[in-house]
Amino acid sequence: MYTPIVIPEKGVPLVRLVKHIDISRYGSEIMKAADIDGDGRFEFVFYQGPGMLAAAPFQPGASGPYGKHTTAADQALNCMTAIDFDGRVRWQTGEPWKREFPFRTHGGHDMLLAADVNGDGRAELIGLRGNQLQLISGKTGRPIKTIPLDNDGYSQLVTIKSGKGNQQHILVRPIGDGLDGHPHGCPNLLYDCNLEQVWGRHDFTRAGHEPKGYDIDGDGRDELLIGLDCVNPDGTVRWTITAPDMPDEKPSYLLGHDDRRTVADIDGDGQPEQILALENFGVLVSDLKGNILWRKAVPNHCGEARVGKFLADVPGLQILINNERFGLPHDPALAGSELLDCRGNVIQTFAEDIYAKTIPWKTAVGPEAMLAAYHGAQVPDSRPFIMDGLGRVMAVFDIPQQLPRITDYKMSQENLWYGDWGDYYNRTVMDIPGIGTSILIWSRCDLWVFAP
Repeated sequence: MYTPIVIPEKGVPLVRLVKHIDISRYGSEIMKAADIDGDGRFEFVFYQGPGMLAAAPFQPGASGPYGKHTTAADQALNCMTAIDFDGRVRWQTGEPWKREFPFRTHGGHDMLLAADVNGDGRAELIGLRGNQLQLISGKTGRPIKTIPLDNDGYSQLVTIKSGKGNQQHILVRPIGDGLDGHPHGCPNLLYDCNLEQVWGRHDFTRAGHEPKGYDIDGDGRDELLIGLDCVNPDGTVRWTITAPDMPDEKPSYLLGHDDRRTVADIDGDGQPEQILALENFGVLVSDLKGNILWRKAVPNHCGEARVGKFLADVPGLQILINNERFGLPHDPALAGSELLDCRGNVIQTFAEDIYAKTIPWKTAVGPEAMLAAYHGAQVPDSRPFIMDGLGRVMAVFDIPQQLPRITDYKMSQENLWYGDWGDYYNRTVMDIPGIGTSILIWSRCDLWVFAP
């Protein structure tokens, strides 16, 4: 029986607002929060740019399906702005977008990182722009080092522990279609904190969207869990998950690659498991030796596998998975979500296609809750909300119910993809010094910081 999830208009508490900042002069869905100057406080960095749309296949007039989806003005946009917690601009590079209609961007979230890669106590910025990889000073916004890459189609950066003190390595890869004859999500390159290449042009099995570094053998260096492979620090493959009924990856880009990856001890046996949302192959749980423990099929496309202790009286952790209808408007009859126990049994079934983040918000049924939102175009309400393990809305946020639609602007609709002009709320959960666990929600015009 499906349980509908309805965001109430009244009778549900509001989450406490800590800070609101007007970011309309320089705002973007691409935002990183970190201590970029070493003063012990968080700053916010916004990047306005085309993201993946800067690559050659998206050049205006390019052949194929992509050339109509961007403009020269979109591709020229390159502005980064750092502000402090009070909204004061610390530095800005480039000129922000000032036109009467929104700029287009796609996939840019993973093309900018804020991380202390060299271990000096403050975060650097690492960015992709065209065929360049840049290490940027968080304190000034000026490039420390820039190196050329062999292609302008790389679109994801991931940091992993290098084993050298607090230094980190940087994985560089495409997040979607493979480059130059490589399979989806390939090739993969690894650089050290000085942008010196550790290894390059490695292909991995169904490389997907969410690789993760994890120190499997306890030697202080991260192995890479990428696609269905576990990759050693030197780039060699340690093991590969194999499933005889996995469909061929060539006919479609719905390949059974990972949309979501989590490593957690979900069954309480003291050994971590790997939880993968594998698109049309459903959700799969393996041990960290590559053995499949269980798998659950979904009718269409599984893009979420969010792990948490949402129900106290159910052994182990629970997993929220979704089943989305790719390319169709939101319709409760065609999509939904399920809450599974640690063995893959269905506990709850929800009518809505939900994406969520785990948050330490105690509810009547468990010690953790979900920062959730409806997924897809034409959703009934775009605002995030706090949901418990039974699908009940526990709290809401005092933000506008709906952002402007692209139809509100006088511009050609054929050049647009849903979501690429900022018509949705971004959200994350993080610990902010002096506040603790915080919920950040932002659009291109507003940044809100909430606390449980």
